Amino acid sequence: MKVYNSLPMIALLGLLFSNCQSGNDTYAESHNFIQPTDPIDPKISGFNFPEDSTVIYNWLNTDNQDKIIKHAWGIWAAITPITSQKDSAGQFLRVFETWESPSELADRLKIGLTSQKQLRTPLKRPSQFAHAGLPLNIEVYETVAYSPSASKFAIENQVFKKSVVESYKKKNKIGKIPDFPNDAITCKPTYKVISKSSAISAIPIWLGMPSTPQAYGEKKWGTYVFIDTTNKGKGDGSFSTDSLNPTINNTYNLNDFIYFEVDQSSLSYIKTIDPIAEVGDYAILVAMHVGTKEITNWTWQSFWWTPDPSNPPFPSSSEIAHKKPSSIKNAPAHYAMTLSYAMVMPNQPVHGGTNSGVIPVFGFNPYLESAFDSTVFKFPNQLNPDLKFGIQTNCMSCHALANYSKNTPYSTAQYIDMQDKFFINKVQLDFAWSIQSNLIEN
Repeated sequence: MKVYNSLPMIALLGLLFSNCQSGNDTYAESHNFIQPTDPIDPKISGFNFPEDSTVIYNWLNTDNQDKIIKHAWGIWAAITPITSQKDSAGQFLRVFETWESPSELADRLKIGLTSQKQLRTPLKRPSQFAHAGLPLNIEVYETVAYSPSASKFAIENQVFKKSVVESYKKKNKIGKIPDFPNDAITCKPTYKVISKSSAISAIPIWLGMPSTPQAYGEKKWGTYVFIDTTNKGKGDGSFSTDSLNPTINNTYNLNDFIYFEVDQSSLSYIKTIDPIAEVGDYAILVAMHVGTKEITNWTWQSFWWTPDPSNPPFPSSSEIAHKKPSSIKNAPAHYAMTLSYAMVMPNQPVHGGTNSGVIPVFGFNPYLESAFDSTVFKFPNQLNPDLKFGIQTNCMSCHALANYSKNTPYSTAQYIDMQDKFFINKVQLDFAWSIQSNLIEN
C-alpha cells in the first residue's frame, strides 16, 4: 500500500515554501493549513492500494465477491481514520476531510496560483440533484473531495479549464481527457444537518426497497432514528415510524456518526434551506460515494449510515456486513456498504461488451439516487427498458456517461460501451461528473 503525506505547493516566499515541503507541521498548524493526506494503510490482511488492475479484473471475471467486498471495505478503512490535523474550529479531521474539492482546485487554476488549503470545504447542494431537477428544499448537503493524487493530476492537466477540455474534442470521433492515475480517489460525502440547540434530533433512515419500483426519496421512507447530541443514547438497531417518538432503543449517540460542527463558510448555503441554522450545528455524514481509478472504469463503493450495521438493507447485504474487517470500529463501523465494480454480471469488457445474457448490478446510495424518477434517465436502457428509477442504478453506468457536451444524460444500470456512438463529438471526462460541473472559463 502506498502511504505518505502529500503537501501541495504554495506560492509564497522561498523560506515558507521550504518549511512546508520539509513537513514543518508546527508552522502549518499555527497558520491553520490543512495538508491533504493520502489514504492510511489500514493493515488489513490481503488489502493493497492501489491494487493491480489485473487482480481486480480476475476477481470480477471469477465473480470473487469475497475479494471484492474486502477490498471495498479496505478503501473505507483507509480514508476514514482521524488525523492529527484540525480545522479552524479545532475539530480533528479525518483523512477524506483533508482533501481538496473540485471547486477549490478550479479556483486555484483560475487565479493561476497553487495554495494551501485552510478551511473545510463548504457544504452545498448535491450537483446531481440540480441535474435531476429535484426540489431545492431537500435537506441533504454534500462536498466532493479529490485525494492528493487526484488533485495533483487535475492541477497538472488543468482539467477544470474549459479551453483545455475543449482541446481534446475530435470531429466525428470520441475525445477523451487523460486518465487519472491508478491511485486516484474521489468521494462525495453527503450530510444532514441537525441543530446544536436540540438534545434529540430525528433523521430519516433507509430500511429497504419499496414494494414496487418507483421514485423513492426519503420523504417516502417513513422511518427514523434519533440522535442524542449529549451522547447518552443507547440505540440497539431499532428505529421509529414516527419522527416525534424517540425511545431509549431508537436513540443513538452523536458519536455513532461521522460528523463535524458547521462553520460560517457552510452556513450561508445551509440557511437557504434551513433559515434557523447556526454555526455549531452538527453536519451528520449519512452517505458517501467513493471511486478509485484502480481499473479503467474505476471501482465504485458507496456507504450510508444504518441503525443495524450487522444486518443492513438492500442494496447492501448481511454478506457484505459480515466481511467488514474488525479493525473498522466506532463511527465508521456503523455504515452499510454497496458496491459496483461492474455494470452488469457477468462482467463485460470496456469495449465490445453486450447487454444480452447479463443481469444488472444495482449499487445506488439511498440518500442520493433513490428520489430519481424516470425523467432523470434520458440515456436509453438497452438491457431492460423497465429499469427507469434511481433505485435501479449503479455508479459505474451513470459515471460512464460523464462528458463535455450539451448532452449529459444519466443512465440506469446497464452495460455501456466506452466506444458507444453516443460519445462521438464529445469529450469523455474519465467518469468524473465533478469535472463537468466545475469547468471554468480560463
